[in-house]
Amino acid sequence: MEADEEAETLEMVLVNRYAGLKAIVSYTVFENHDAIARSVRFVNESSQDIRLLRALSACVDFPDSQYDLLQLSGAWLRERYIERRRLAPGMQGVVSRRGVSSHQHNPFLALLSPDADEDHGDVYAFSLVYSGSFTAQAEVEQYGTTRVTIGIDPFDFTWLLKPGASFQTPEAILVYSGEGLSAMSRTFHRLYRTRLCRGIHRDQPRPVLINNWEGSAKEGNMAFYKGREEQSHPCLYL
Repeated sequence: MEADEEAETLEMVLVNRYAGLKAIVSYTVFENHDAIARSVRFVNESSQDIRLLRALSACVDFPDSQYDLLQLSGAWLRERYIERRRLAPGMQGVVSRRGVSSHQHNPFLALLSPDADEDHGDVYAFSLVYSGSFTAQAEVEQYGTTRVTIGIDPFDFTWLLKPGASFQTPEAILVYSGEGLSAMSRTFHRLYRTRLCRGIHRDQPRPVLINNWEGSAKEGNMAFYKGREEQSHPCLYL
């Protein structure tokens, strides 16, 4: 957001008077983008230290489980490969505990109506604006309802809140599309391209980028180590 009139934010204040912990839940709606940004800020209003062990960014309940789950996983040179499957009882989704989101896992999850394709059907999508360890999961419980959660992965997570200190979770972007995956993708692209991206080249053609690893850098390294080998020095080829 670059101007106040671009968005409005609703803040819901929840207080645990016994623990002295306040949670400020923020919902931001955008004037020109069909998306909602949700996050939580925890504030220690007590005189004692409080240790957070779980701090998710969004939690949304659905009245049924008649959806497909879509996630984006992959590997080097195979990033963001579409994985789609029917929801089933229990917990399912994607978790990264590598310290980064990486090319193996993307902090994204979507629920799709079974007939949804690129141009038709309902899509409920969740994207976490965060590059660390994350969880994005959908849980189908015994009565067939579904709960979607996304945020920092609780595994090995801990944050010490001193009295008066606060902790802000990363924003989760929630998008609904009634016109399939393509409309969902366009919403995310417009929002991230025009507001999340930064720098002087955001709104203008970017400079030419040359990836010279295979073309010159790798050959230069090989030549360097080859020369050292000829001088009877041990080396490793990278």
